[in-house]
Amino acid sequence: MQTLRNQRPLFRNLSHLYYSSFIIRRITQGIHFLSNILAFVKFYKNINDSGSAEIIAHNQFIPYKWTSRYLALFFSTKERMIIIENHYKYINTHLTTECISLLRDGITLWSKVNSSDTVTIVLTVPSSEFMLEGELALVYYFNSLSLFKIHFTIVQGKMFNLHTEQVIFIGGSQGRGGASSQMRYAAKTNSEIHPPTMLVIALQSIGVALKISTIVGISSHAQVSETVHTRYQSHLSTYDNLWEANGGEWRNHFYFLSSIPHVKPITLVTRCHRSRANKKRKIKNLIMTDIIDDFASYI
Repeated sequence: MQTLRNQRPLFRNLSHLYYSSFIIRRITQGIHFLSNILAFVKFYKNINDSGSAEIIAHNQFIPYKWTSRYLALFFSTKERMIIIENHYKYINTHLTTECISLLRDGITLWSKVNSSDTVTIVLTVPSSEFMLEGELALVYYFNSLSLFKIHFTIVQGKMFNLHTEQVIFIGGSQGRGGASSQMRYAAKTNSEIHPPTMLVIALQSIGVALKISTIVGISSHAQVSETVHTRYQSHLSTYDNLWEANGGEWRNHFYFLSSIPHVKPITLVTRCHRSRANKKRKIKNLIMTDIIDDFASYI
């Protein structure tokens, strides 16, 4: 009891420090907003004119995301505005009205029922917790339990010095905490294809359907979440290692992947594993074909 009494001043100091830093952040954001008010007026008009009013009505923070750390640590204020505006212009010209209307509740892109287990991949909008990591989300459900999420945005290729018109930019990749046993079991029931890999396949399928050839994945050190930076090593598997496992090449804070799945030459696979590797590749190709065909109905 005496120890708790001695710690109370420490708790009060930490609480005061937290609220002081919170107030400072809000004041800084306010100053930042006012200093860009003219650019914001034009930006706000443009995203509303793009036909995004329905989406914005359900998330009124969207026009103000640029005032915070958004997608990556290295984007400027101007670049954040351009990215948000570009994304909503793009989806409103390339996706059907029905698709945009269904996004809030989620669109099932792929599902599989195996005995008593069900795997589902859903395209939706991010929850408030992850809204600064992307404008769209892919979620992997196993028996209605969310096991893995990828958050992404359609971004102009020139933002990354690419000649391609648009890229899919992944700003966030998260697995469910304390669910490693469920992740392993989900992979076992799905031909040993793990949930993160399944979402990469789904994202590549979207890229192929939209004729976007390049996917850019955020590296863990450029990610906007403070949690990632405070526990850097524990997040490598959901960022850097995941992109590298899918053929990603690292350049200037980002990993560049092709929408066409990376395939290791079969000669580099040991002979005793080649049959299994070929079988898994065929299954991945079938999954990708199914998602492309399903998503094409929303374009």
